[in-house]
Amino acid sequence: MLGRPLAFTGTETQILTCWGPAPRFYPAQNRSPDVLGPAPRFYQDPNRSSDVLGAGPSLFTQTQTEVLTFWGPTGPKSSPSRRVAGTKLPDPERGRPQREMQVGKPILYSYFRSSCSWRVRIALALKNIDYETIAVNLTKDGGQQFSEEFQSLNPMKQVPALKIDGITIGQSLAIIEYLEETRPTPRLLPRDPKKRAQVRMVSDLIASGIQPLQNLSVLKQVGQENQLTWAQQAITSGFNALEQILQSSAGRYCVGDEVSMADLCLAPQVANADRFKVDLTPYPTISRINKSLLALEAFHVSHPCRQPDTPPELRA
Repeated sequence: MLGRPLAFTGTETQILTCWGPAPRFYPAQNRSPDVLGPAPRFYQDPNRSSDVLGAGPSLFTQTQTEVLTFWGPTGPKSSPSRRVAGTKLPDPERGRPQREMQVGKPILYSYFRSSCSWRVRIALALKNIDYETIAVNLTKDGGQQFSEEFQSLNPMKQVPALKIDGITIGQSLAIIEYLEETRPTPRLLPRDPKKRAQVRMVSDLIASGIQPLQNLSVLKQVGQENQLTWAQQAITSGFNALEQILQSSAGRYCVGDEVSMADLCLAPQVANADRFKVDLTPYPTISRINKSLLALEAFHVSHPCRQPDTPPELRA
């Protein structure tokens, strides 16, 4: 096809087939044909017919409002149309709904020492989201997470839980991904699919492969005298793998030079390692990244030693 781009509109979901070499587009419903010039024709083809009228077919489906541009002799024109599957056009609505969705200030149910809660606090700080904290003490009164009131909020009886936009979300990574999808600035998941997979891999390695094994609920099961050894073994085993992965994925931070969800998981887990007296000497990459992260304001203000429920003796 030769010439300059020309945009056209459609009005309902349909299959269109583009056959070169000479165009005409027949819009949906009761609109007169828009003749675009002496090149390709566009036919409704709901059965994806294999009849060849020209140089070959190109199938696409209209689904959602966007601008669709085709080449023709009359120059570029833009008008709204139904979204064509597979197009990668800018979405002006991305990031906008959060202001409309939010119902009051978000409420984070958190415990100062919870590494999972710290992940979410970092995300909220990075995205500059003002929120209210309700402390859930995991050790007081047998664990306030077991109260009927909190169980109605999060049946898993775990922190964090975040009330936001009229819903309540448990599980730290689910919360972070929701914040990323509704409040995408700054990005915590890279645009590049390979880097995004690396971020999720590191995040899941920590959130599923290390932290749960040394969590309070597990430590209670192994007995007081075995807790330190158990936690050290769980963290060391995970860090052996993590150090190797980060040696190939890291830049300044876990994946490249931008803070990502992986970093939100790393810093709290290193704090756990310090708490359980794990020797970090064999993990220079982990230690280097953690040092860079703790210098950032979002990691500083969200630190366990600076929370509303931090005991006075543990405050910075």
